[in-house]
Amino acid sequence: METTVRIIAFFLLCVCSALSAGQPILVMTEEFKPYQYEGLNGKAEGFSVALVRQVFERAKVPIRDGAIQLYPWARGYRYVSTQADTALFMMTRTPGRETKFKWVGPLAPRKVWLYGLSDRKLALHSLQQAKERTVASYNDSAMTNYLTELGFKNLELVSGQGQLVLMLLRGRVDLIPSVDVMIESQLRGMDFPVDIVEKQIILDDRSDFHIALSLSTPDKVMNRLQKALDEMITSGDYQTLFNAYFEGEK
Repeated sequence: METTVRIIAFFLLCVCSALSAGQPILVMTEEFKPYQYEGLNGKAEGFSVALVRQVFERAKVPIRDGAIQLYPWARGYRYVSTQADTALFMMTRTPGRETKFKWVGPLAPRKVWLYGLSDRKLALHSLQQAKERTVASYNDSAMTNYLTELGFKNLELVSGQGQLVLMLLRGRVDLIPSVDVMIESQLRGMDFPVDIVEKQIILDDRSDFHIALSLSTPDKVMNRLQKALDEMITSGDYQTLFNAYFEGEK
């Protein structure tokens, strides 16, 4: 009898723990150096990967298969838009996306500039001048949507962020949108000096990077994740993690 009671108690404890944790969430991101990238072991690494993993662990929300998945942006965006129990980072929280997802953030600041090659001496002073140039962007991104809204016509679309710098260096486009820490990291990784490119004009600083959760995600899960991130920021753990990855990048 005592053994049976213990078995039932253990079973109920497991059930309660599972219900508390909720369904495991498929957590996705894209190659987006230096924030996240594929490591030598084939797994996702980088500041934002470490941050999101800690947020989920502190919130006691399980990650499906225990690993963050690297997918092309368009694929990840499609999944989080249509599939339950999914999450995608780092996504820009724009007015057009506000009601399509549930949000946790911010994960990192976002200020996007249009960059050109320094030796081209473009010396642009307005968006109107930039619209006369060819600009590379990538599919299903907030930036491509924003460029289109602004009236940019000469867009060359690629499948991912990592291809933009190559397009610029090879002279296939005049301008690319990028965040400073990202383009500098990419250039260093390719053994190019960071001053081979120069900022031309600020393009977008309307929103920071966030985690986007599928709409079916329970509010209690979203709130637990947000609370965990907020606690990391107020405790200083966020800054400590950021410094571990980016101190000395400049």
